[in-house]
Amino acid sequence: MRIKKNNQKSNSIIWYYFVLGICFISCSSDGPDNLRSTFKCCTENIDGNVKNLPLQENGEIADVMVTNVITPNGDGINDYWLIQNLYLYPNNKVEIYNSLDQLIFSQEGYESGGAYFPPDNIAQGSYRYKIVIENEETYLQQGYLCVVTEYTNYFKNNSGCVSLYLDPFLQ
Repeated sequence: MRIKKNNQKSNSIIWYYFVLGICFISCSSDGPDNLRSTFKCCTENIDGNVKNLPLQENGEIADVMVTNVITPNGDGINDYWLIQNLYLYPNNKVEIYNSLDQLIFSQEGYESGGAYFPPDNIAQGSYRYKIVIENEETYLQQGYLCVVTEYTNYFKNNSGCVSLYLDPFLQ
């Protein structure tokens, strides 16, 4: 199953499911949010039959979740900045700024086969990110990310990044 559309205003999601032909499924929530609600689903398969099915949904509609620390040292662990569930929203743009608020990285369709942050020879420190998703409405997420390139120096003297919970550009 693949999410095709997610409309947060109407608490609805739409999937396309491909088994023995094309099956279209749309669901809408009766609750004020999408966290824990009863969804009523309507399916249309290729022969035109429509059937309403009550479905108890206890999960969450996919949230975009951002990692705050990356360690691009080539060991295969946290070498690139991953944004969970961003692939569900291919119409996205990711921007990263340095401490002087200069744009150092920009990618449309991040995690869709394009470039990944960080580029080679990135300096250790704090960076600001901005994620914009266009999906029937505009969604914006901003925050800070810490790049750790040298573990030994970082753990001896934690001067590469300031607290991830405070604005590092104001300190």
